[in-house]
Amino acid sequence: MKKIVLVAAVAVLALSLVGCNKSGSSNKGKKEALNISIFTIQQREQPPADNKAYKWIEEKFGVTFAWDILVGDKDQKIGLLIASGDLPDLVEVDSEKFQGAGCLRDLKPLVEKYAPNLRKHYESAWKKMIDQDSEKDANGNIVKEHIYSLPNYGVIDGIPSDTYYNQNGWWIQKAVLKEFGYPKIKTVDEYFDLIEKYYKKYPTIDGTPTIPFSIITADWEAFDLWNPPNFLAGYPNDGNGHITLENGKYVYTDNFTDENAYRWFKLANGYFQRGLIDPASFTDNRDQYYAKIAQ
Repeated sequence: MKKIVLVAAVAVLALSLVGCNKSGSSNKGKKEALNISIFTIQQREQPPADNKAYKWIEEKFGVTFAWDILVGDKDQKIGLLIASGDLPDLVEVDSEKFQGAGCLRDLKPLVEKYAPNLRKHYESAWKKMIDQDSEKDANGNIVKEHIYSLPNYGVIDGIPSDTYYNQNGWWIQKAVLKEFGYPKIKTVDEYFDLIEKYYKKYPTIDGTPTIPFSIITADWEAFDLWNPPNFLAGYPNDGNGHITLENGKYVYTDNFTDENAYRWFKLANGYFQRGLIDPASFTDNRDQYYAKIAQ
């Protein structure tokens, strides 16, 4: 069954935890075996044993990985990890709970001392990475900067060299574009108008009702609903809001209450009333949503 589905990737953070360095003494000239444990909320299969990149990392640096991939409720899992004190070396998650529990190391001095290339890579985003709870003086000015997370999304240094496109976008099936001669779509209205034309022409496909447009709103992937105004206004993915530089200061505006959000949700409501947005978008869990787009 063909469907028109908005798909976006979550913005996640790679965080280094306190007291998790498992390396021991090493012999000069000999690679020390190091196994790095990782917890991730991205519910996907871990790389196979014959993964070329993983094999190269192990041969080059003596590093292997042990994955703990989320199963079940995210917040419950994070709470159990914190309570147990048995923490992984790295976590890839969209939660501040590890930081709130004092589990994270300050990465700023480590990056500056041991990872000059990483520091260069994050040059454009470095100031944005400074934690808002860093030490401040009586006037509220930060006197000692701390960085607890390294964003693995949305920071580009040099020429992008991805082997596949895995970014946010207003996706539409090629069958729809082909049906109408591959038109150039420049506005949100043009996008939904095209979907509506296809939907009216093919209300069912293979005997199954066609779903014009669907959004995943379950758990942490609910950003698919509230990120569009950010992107439509031309801002990058800076989380649940956008950051602008005004008079030498960074100003954060959330994605939920500004003018762009009002315009988007008003448009989305209109598309919903026209029957173009799947009502189950707001009740389906992750498994139900992905089962739909897999058909």
